[in-house]
Amino acid sequence: MHGIGVCCWLQHLETIEVIEYYTAAYDTVIAVGSVNESDQLSRFSNYGNEQELVAPGEGILSTYYDGTNHIYVYGSGTSMAAPHVAEVAALAWATHPTFTNQQIRELLRATAIDLGTSGWDKYYGYGKVDAYKVVIYVPPPIPELSSAILAAIGVTVIILNQVIKKLFILYLTLYTINFMGFENHKYFQVHDYTSDNNVHSKTRVPDNRQDIRNTQTCRLAHIQPQM
Repeated sequence: MHGIGVCCWLQHLETIEVIEYYTAAYDTVIAVGSVNESDQLSRFSNYGNEQELVAPGEGILSTYYDGTNHIYVYGSGTSMAAPHVAEVAALAWATHPTFTNQQIRELLRATAIDLGTSGWDKYYGYGKVDAYKVVIYVPPPIPELSSAILAAIGVTVIILNQVIKKLFILYLTLYTINFMGFENHKYFQVHDYTSDNNVHSKTRVPDNRQDIRNTQTCRLAHIQPQM
């Protein structure tokens, strides 16, 4: 998974939503609220615009250190709910190792059990996290291109290849003409023909074609640049 996801509880406080609590309010953090066994928001769980998911947070068996021994006790709080979401995120990553952190986050949202108002709401977010749905989730297959589409792509590539070749040849031609100085049109090579179509002489004339001397029947046979 690219990047690290963070789950944070939305304050274990018996207050109404009046301020944003950090770090739960950061965009890169999943804010988690607590619900009881009846899927009702716990009285100590805060809520608000940052609420993203909820998880069981009342009467949760957990480890505890009493100062002398490590024991098991039942506890309640949003700090009991947040680890549920973190664990389900780990299961999602194990099941879908190629997913990015954002894809894992979207998967948790999409598979959550909707509670309260339909869709997202400020009390339950997207709903209660569901480990089973995350594990059995199968990503939609990537659609295969039909043979007709592949054929069309092949034809397009061939046409583009021909166009590129022609443009390249045109570029070389224009570059060659420019290099030879033909664009200046300083002189033309004019063939002077007699009435019997035998070449009589060759005369170089300026571009304006006004200085033609000693010609009888003059015909422009071909144009050659003056080197």
